[in-house]
Amino acid sequence: MEAELLDLKVQQNSERIVGRVGRLAGARPARTRTTTGAAMTQPEGDPSSRRTRGELSRALDNYGVVLVLIVTSILVLAVLGDSHLADAVTVVILGATLLATLRASNVRRRVLRIATWLLAPALVLAILSALLGSGDFATATGKAVAAALAVIAPVVIVRRLVQHPAITFRTVLGALCVYLLVGFFFSFLFSLVGHLSPPFFAQPDSGSTIDYVYFSYVTMSTVGYGDLTAQGDLGRMLAVTEALLGQLYLVTIVALLVGNLGRVRRHDEP
Repeated sequence: MEAELLDLKVQQNSERIVGRVGRLAGARPARTRTTTGAAMTQPEGDPSSRRTRGELSRALDNYGVVLVLIVTSILVLAVLGDSHLADAVTVVILGATLLATLRASNVRRRVLRIATWLLAPALVLAILSALLGSGDFATATGKAVAAALAVIAPVVIVRRLVQHPAITFRTVLGALCVYLLVGFFFSFLFSLVGHLSPPFFAQPDSGSTIDYVYFSYVTMSTVGYGDLTAQGDLGRMLAVTEALLGQLYLVTIVALLVGNLGRVRRHDEP
């Protein structure tokens, strides 16, 4: 009888111990979740994280800065002309324009980081090359950055504008940036044709960088001063194509955006 009572007490004590261990084991995950939840919610109140999100929000869709940089690069080409100093300054402005465009268009951080890593050493070497009097590398770098800006920037801007939930003033600024970049792209295309099959212009002593930029924007705006004209058939057809695209873009895309300014896209719209 005493042995049975002793076994019963041992069993009860064992059950109490197991119950306490179970309660302790069940309480630990709750404290762990609480601690983890606090650790996860803590960065949200961190001032540095709020500041980072604020900087990204201000840079996003900031196509006003991109527009100013594009116009500045055109003015630099017009004022400084074809010189080593112009090559160095142009490379810096075009590189800044490309990075500002990528950041405003909300590209992936990895793409933006790779672009920065590629541009930074190229810009430094181009500046040193121009300052040391050997501007060949600076000229080549400037043309490469200009080609990247003319080809990549319009694509990423259009991709971002399509994602806008509403048509805002920044949407219109982005469309204007695309318009100017199209002219920049055709100026690069004209210079490429002139390099492969010279001369491009019918007028002698023409063919500088600013000549191609000037001819491109005069053609796209259909001003047609006539002081510079394309000589070959390919150049003429490219000029006609640019004029048509420029006018159709203004009277369709830009006009529609301005006419629907402030409109919010419905969820069923693509």
